[in-house]
Amino acid sequence: MTVALSLTAGPELCIAQAAQIQSDWLQLLAGVEAGQPCEAQLDLSGVESFDSAGLQLLLALKLQLERQGGQLVLASPGPAVRDALGVFGLDDTLMPTAGTTGAAS
Repeated sequence: MTVALSLTAGPELCIAQAAQIQSDWLQLLAGVEAGQPCEAQLDLSGVESFDSAGLQLLLALKLQLERQGGQLVLASPGPAVRDALGVFGLDDTLMPTAGTTGAAS
């Protein structure tokens, strides 16, 4: 059985918030039983400011989830997030799957 987690970020996902957000998210993931797959849907609709620290945070969360047999699904990324992912060439790695609200075509 897959555990579904719902997370929200915003309005800033920058260096000042990254450490706290990472700590909160990893603590939430630590509550998932070892070996139990987890799907974390991250609502980014409220993110207006996004920098490389936010990007690193998303990559770290994705890696942690994949190590546990789960996945990260980005929901409703706004222009700041989409632009940053495009600049760093990570659209395909981190963008939402088809059918997710806000997904790029």
